[in-house]
Amino acid sequence: MIVLLLIIALLGSALPQFSRAGTLDTALAPRQTTRLDDGWKSFLGDPEDAERPGFDDSAWRQIAVPHNWEDYQGYRQLSHGNLHGTAWYRRPFLIDPALKGRRVFIEFEGVGSYAKVWINGACLGQHNGGRTTFTFDLTDHVLFGQTNVLAVRADHPEKIQDLPYVCGGCWGSPNTEGSQPLGIFRPVHLLVTGAVRVEPFGIHVWTPELSEARAVIRVQTEVGNHSASAQEATARVEILDAAGKTLATMARTLALKPGEVAVVDLTSPELLHPRLWSLDDPYLHSVRATILLKDVPEDAAAARFGLRWIEWPVGAVGGQTAKHGFDPAQTQQAPDPTNNLFTTKIGGIRNSPIRIEPCGVRVFIPTCAAEAATVRIRTTVRNDGTNAWQTRLTSFIRNEAGTKFVYSLEADHDLLPGETYTFDQPSPAINFPELWSPENPVLHVVESTLQDAAHAGGKNATVFDRCETPFGLFATTNLANKAAFLAATAPAGSNTTEPRPFLINGKPIFINGTSEYEHLLGADHAFSDEQITARLRQIKAAGFNALREGHHPHNLRYVELCDELGLLCWTQIGAHIYFDNEPFRANYRQAVRDWVRERRNSPSVVLWGLQNESRLPTVFARELTGLVRQLDPTTSAQRKTTTCNGGTGTDWDVPQNWLGTYLGNVNNYGPAIVEQRLVGEYGQFRTIGLHQDGDWYSNWGGRQNIGRAIPEELFTYCLETKVRLAEENKDRC
Repeated sequence: MIVLLLIIALLGSALPQFSRAGTLDTALAPRQTTRLDDGWKSFLGDPEDAERPGFDDSAWRQIAVPHNWEDYQGYRQLSHGNLHGTAWYRRPFLIDPALKGRRVFIEFEGVGSYAKVWINGACLGQHNGGRTTFTFDLTDHVLFGQTNVLAVRADHPEKIQDLPYVCGGCWGSPNTEGSQPLGIFRPVHLLVTGAVRVEPFGIHVWTPELSEARAVIRVQTEVGNHSASAQEATARVEILDAAGKTLATMARTLALKPGEVAVVDLTSPELLHPRLWSLDDPYLHSVRATILLKDVPEDAAAARFGLRWIEWPVGAVGGQTAKHGFDPAQTQQAPDPTNNLFTTKIGGIRNSPIRIEPCGVRVFIPTCAAEAATVRIRTTVRNDGTNAWQTRLTSFIRNEAGTKFVYSLEADHDLLPGETYTFDQPSPAINFPELWSPENPVLHVVESTLQDAAHAGGKNATVFDRCETPFGLFATTNLANKAAFLAATAPAGSNTTEPRPFLINGKPIFINGTSEYEHLLGADHAFSDEQITARLRQIKAAGFNALREGHHPHNLRYVELCDELGLLCWTQIGAHIYFDNEPFRANYRQAVRDWVRERRNSPSVVLWGLQNESRLPTVFARELTGLVRQLDPTTSAQRKTTTCNGGTGTDWDVPQNWLGTYLGNVNNYGPAIVEQRLVGEYGQFRTIGLHQDGDWYSNWGGRQNIGRAIPEELFTYCLETKVRLAEENKDRC
């Protein structure tokens, strides 16, 4: 068996054709892509009329992008978290007059935090949120064969309240976790395409069927008609191996109205004995999509992907998974006293005195018809502690696949010491439900969460217990789940714990990871490709096999290199602060859409991180989880959406382990990681240049008198100890 460990360490002229691999659409002829790195001028401030082509920018600074005016001012929390203000950027460029009749687009990979873009004085629009890619159409305003002037205004004001990425120093004490950029801090691309083209990140690849013996590949291609007339186009999709050999070709003809975007959904024939992607052999396939008008190529793009499947031990958090000791064929039968679909613990505090009783979730179906049904959930809880608690039970009803949410039911109760109490929660009518039958054995699930009502859904919430209970929606006067069957049949004293490892292609993997903030002294987020390559190769060379983005979407070259090098990626889009207003929620939804579309083809991405120590309301986190599932069909079945350190509303609340940092003895890390299975953070602080000898193993009490001035020797001891103890205990889980 394998322990899962994920560690965080605080750690002017046209260029040659730019080839973007990995999760990005790679430009292919007849599409032309030019990366606009050089030839920019920038000014920190907000001069009037800077968007006009004739504006005098001769006194501005000559720069190259990526560029950032914020130089990590929050370093060591000695000043306010970020630089705030406005920065302008301008760049002239020429377009060959021979390209007239084609469409011209400008693509920005990241401008923080708000971007407004002009071409030749015409405003193209605004993008809110700096961490994802956005595109504008220049065609109607561009001058072929003449000088064009691109102008960008980047704003990062104080007290942002409508984005998930904010300056920590604006809210409470200075907090630089998630330093935000001010500028065009990621690459910019000029694209020339046909009028009918593949949309940005419009190639989506996944495998509905995959094994070592066979693969069936599904490709969805978004095709947009940017012309003023209706078009009949053919989308040809080819699946290629790493050497460029065509493995399968599919095509479909479609009629497009002016301005219409359509999805071409194609499934490959069966591919035998496919070469899989793994950490040891990160083999990448690709998809090439070509759009043809009257058999003439109009546009083309490509995207890389890897053939792999993964399995997470969600449902085994805390080692509480019960053995599934029934014949799988019984899932094709209605639940009855000899066929239990039982409750599984999926989270909460191990051995908590406040708990959901074993087999304590009972599901009834009071009414059931094709037009509507109702569910009644009776959940028994107990307080074996010495203090009274105001508890809240949330019973969340969804389908088994997690792709459809039904209802969320909540109730509060003051649970006294020694008290056993049963919540009774009837649902409203479920219209046109998916009913269980022997011919269609569809299941639903109740996710039950018992927590401290005073802080429910917040950063400081205490989740006492969480469990899942499958049931069938069918006409019955008995229990719909028969959870009592497990207790009735389990031998006395039997061990129902069945730890499960993380699997790639059915093989257990010990995850030994690190995390990285996208920070660099002097430039912060404005990384060159070479710098990112160096960082990822250092991580690989140090023996790590996984990366957690801390705590926002990184430059896309990170995930591309994870694909190439064989590193797992826990990508994140965490909001540390929740602002209860609709602009915040709308911008967050759009950021999640962009984030997933950019990365969903990547085989290295194994977790979608929606929260880190955050305060998203459960209902909104569930909405975002549903959005991720909609965009990536492998989510929840394979990839999981996560919170970290106390959040709710996703597939998995992954704990953090700061033993030896805030409290506790680092030498107790071994038993702790056996219980926790996967941790999102485990780091330690240090004071650079402060040295102090000490026998930390035998005199851990001496560490308690140090305070926050941590010598480098203690920092090193803590991290080395945790890595060693995780390695020593990886087979105990």
